[in-house]
Amino acid sequence: MVGVAGPMRRRIPNLAILVVAVALAGIAGGVALSACAPVPIPSPPPSFATVSPTRSPTLPPTEAPTVVPTPIDVGPPSSRVTAFYYGWYGTPSIDGRWRHWAQGGHTPPEDLGAAFEPALGPYSSHDPIVLGRHMQELLAARVGTIAVSWWGPGSFDDLGLPAIVEAAGSAGIGVALHIEPYKGRTAASIGRDIRAFVERYGDSPGIARAARATKFGTSVAPRPVVYVYLPREVDEAGLRHAIDELRG
Repeated sequence: MVGVAGPMRRRIPNLAILVVAVALAGIAGGVALSACAPVPIPSPPPSFATVSPTRSPTLPPTEAPTVVPTPIDVGPPSSRVTAFYYGWYGTPSIDGRWRHWAQGGHTPPEDLGAAFEPALGPYSSHDPIVLGRHMQELLAARVGTIAVSWWGPGSFDDLGLPAIVEAAGSAGIGVALHIEPYKGRTAASIGRDIRAFVERYGDSPGIARAARATKFGTSVAPRPVVYVYLPREVDEAGLRHAIDELRG
C-alpha cells in the first residue's frame, strides 16, 4: 500500500497543475471570447423627410353667362287692362308744399311716405312732364285704362284731373273716375259727381268707355266707366236710384 500511495502523491501536484492550467485556460479563453464578440452599433434615428404641402392650382374665376332678356311682345294696350292711378302727390316747387309724400309723419324728400321710391323721385301729379312719362310707362305695360282716384269736388285730385285726362287722351289711354269716400259723400252726391264728370269730359278722347248688357239693354254707344269705392257706406237703394236716373 505504501508503494502504491507514493506514486499517487507524486501525481497529485501534476493533476492539480493541470486542473489549474485548464481553469486558467478557460478563464483566458472566456476573456478572449468576450473580447472578440462583435459590439452592437446603435442604429441611427430614422430621418423624416419634410413634406411641403402641394398648392392647388389657382383657377381663373368663371364668368357668369350674360343673360340677355328676350323681349316680350305684349301687344297693344287693352282697355280691359286697368291700373289704379293716384294723382294726390305734390311738391313745394309746383304745388307750394309737399302733398301726400309726408303722409304718416315722413319728411320728404329724403324720407317719403311711400312703400317704394319712384324712379322720378318725389314728383308732382300736376307736372305735365311727369304725366307724360307715366303714360308711356303705362303703355309699355299694355295698360289701356286708368282708374283715377278722386276725393270730391274742389280737392287736390279734382284740380289735377283735367291734366291727367289730357295726358291720357294724348297717349290713347282712357280715364275712369274712381270716386273715393270723401267727407260728406252720399248716394245723391255720387249721382251728381258722375253727372258732372260725364258733362265735363264726356266728349274727351281720354275717357274710358265700355258697352255691356244691363237691365236696360245693351248700350249702342259705349258709356263712361266709373268706380265707386266702398259703396256699402252709402244707402244702397239710394245709390241704385241715382244710377238709374243717370241712365235715363
